[in-house]
Amino acid sequence: MSPSVFHVCAYKVADPAVIPDLINAIQSVNTSCAKPDGSEYILSVKGGKQMSPEGLDLGVQLVFDKDDLMYYIDEDPAHVAFKTTCVERFGLGGGAVVDFIDGVF
Repeated sequence: MSPSVFHVCAYKVADPAVIPDLINAIQSVNTSCAKPDGSEYILSVKGGKQMSPEGLDLGVQLVFDKDDLMYYIDEDPAHVAFKTTCVERFGLGGGAVVDFIDGVF
């Protein structure tokens, strides 16, 4: 098994009224993601409202096996559709994504 990768996303929305629907979409995509053989591969999902005045609205942390990260980013149909929805429906125009292995600098 390869090391775990932490995939952290911070979102900035143009209209705070869309946040509840965005949260539902995040929760839905993370339960819909699966490998082509149907097996689940997201090891952990955590998220919540931004607590500091850094200018972003909410964040999510997903944990994957390193070998599954690129499938999630570029190939998983549920995640690909989610990225399109984020722009078209929720008007996400800012944010940040970082992927790291704990302790590897």
